[in-house]
Amino acid sequence: LVEARGRALVSLGRYNEALEEYSRAEELLAASDSPDERFLLFVREGFARAMRLSKRDPDRAIALLEETLSEHRQFYGEGHPRLLSGIQELAAAYGSRAFDARAKDPQAGDGDLARVRGLLGEALEISTRHFGAEHPNVARICLLRGAVAYADKNWDGVRSSYGNAVEIFEALPGYEDDAALATMYLGVADLKSNRYEPAIAIFEQALEAFGRTNSRHHWRVAGIYYNLGEAHYQLQRFEVARGHYEEALARFRDSKGPDHPTTQSVRLALADCYLQLAEREVGLGRRQETADLIGRARELFAAMPDRLTEDRQALIDRLE
Repeated sequence: LVEARGRALVSLGRYNEALEEYSRAEELLAASDSPDERFLLFVREGFARAMRLSKRDPDRAIALLEETLSEHRQFYGEGHPRLLSGIQELAAAYGSRAFDARAKDPQAGDGDLARVRGLLGEALEISTRHFGAEHPNVARICLLRGAVAYADKNWDGVRSSYGNAVEIFEALPGYEDDAALATMYLGVADLKSNRYEPAIAIFEQALEAFGRTNSRHHWRVAGIYYNLGEAHYQLQRFEVARGHYEEALARFRDSKGPDHPTTQSVRLALADCYLQLAEREVGLGRRQETADLIGRARELFAAMPDRLTEDRQALIDRLE
C-alpha cells in the first residue's frame, strides 16, 4: 500500500513526497521476517525513478538507477524483459544530465549520450525480441532515440526516429495521444532545420490530432502554438505568428505559471512580434496602430525587464 502511494505521488508530480513513501516501504520490507527480494528491487527502482524526476540530485539518481539495474540483472539474467523499465529509466537519467550540460556548453555531455545510445540499443533489442517490432515500447524507445538525435542536431535522425514512433503508435488502438506527441516532435525537427512550411503542416496535423484525443498534454498543445508562431515569424508572417504566440502565452501562463522560464520565452517572442508589426505600421503611416503595438510590447517587457535589451529599447525609441 505504501509503495502504491509512492507511485501515485510520482504520477501527480509530487516527487519529494513519493521519495518519503518509497523509503518507508523499504523500511517496512527490511523489518519483515522474510522480505520479498523481488518486491524490494521494485521499491528501490521506484525510489530511484522519483529521485530522477525530482531533479534534486541527478548524480545520485544515476548511481541509484545503475545499482538497481545491476541488481535486476543478477536477479533476472541478461536480456530479460523485466530489465526494460530500469534500462529506459537509466537512459532517461543520463540523457537529462547530458541535455543540461549541453545547455551550458554545446561540447559537453558526449559521454552520457554515448551511454544513452548503448542502453537504448539494448532496450530495443530486448523489446523487439520479446514483443515484436510493432509494440508500443519499441515506439517509446524510438522517441528516446529521437531525443538523442535532437541533442546531436542530427535532424535526419530525429525525423527517422520520430517517424518510426508515429508509424507504430498510429497502428495501435488507444495510442492516438502518443502518435500526436510524436508528430509534434517531427515538426520540431523541421523547424530546427529551417524547413518552415513542412513544419507548419506537421504542427497543424499534430494540433488536429491532439484535438481528437482530448489530450491531457495541455502544455504540449501550448508548445505547438508557440512553434507555429516561430515558423510563421521566420517566414515574416508576423500577424499570423502573433495569433499563435498569444494563444501559446495564455496556455503556458495557465499551465506553468506566469514566471516559468517557458512562459517568459513565449512572452519575449510575442513582444518581438509586436515590435515587428509596429515597424510595419510605421511604414504604412498608421500612428495609432503603431502606438498600440508598442504599448503592448512595453507591457510584456514590464514583466521581464531584463529582456529589454539596448537593441530592443533603441528600436522602440526609433518607432516612437
